[in-house]
Amino acid sequence: QVIYELVSLWKGVHIINGHPHHLQSQGLVENANKTLKNTLSTWMEDNQQRDWSVGLPIVTYAMNIHHSRPTKYTPYELVFGQHPL
Repeated sequence: QVIYELVSLWKGVHIINGHPHHLQSQGLVENANKTLKNTLSTWMEDNQQRDWSVGLPIVTYAMNIHHSRPTKYTPYELVFGQHPL
């Protein structure tokens, strides 16, 4: 209920429901998850780290400040409206 109330406050926002076990409809999410997993694995290997939770903030920050080809902005810029520090 809270989500629907928040959506009603933001004009132009639409909730899109996909099928959780239908990979074709979740392709972008699956690609992002794959990128995160591969990048985190590489970071862990490069830093000789066995605890994935140590590298997760570093890897997610790196991904969030990387420019996206379709938008020409970083995810950070799209969320916060400014360049990362």
